[in-house]
Amino acid sequence: MEKNVIITISRQFGSNGREIARKLAEYLDISYYNKQMA
Repeated sequence: MEKNVIITISRQFGSNGREIARKLAEYLDISYYNKQMA
């Protein structure tokens, strides 16, 4: 069975959340998607 992982991160302006999310995805070896998924 395939395992799907979805992690959402809510952030405030200036919190550097995008960079944290990108690094977390890299660390966990999973894909990183921003708002632009299409």
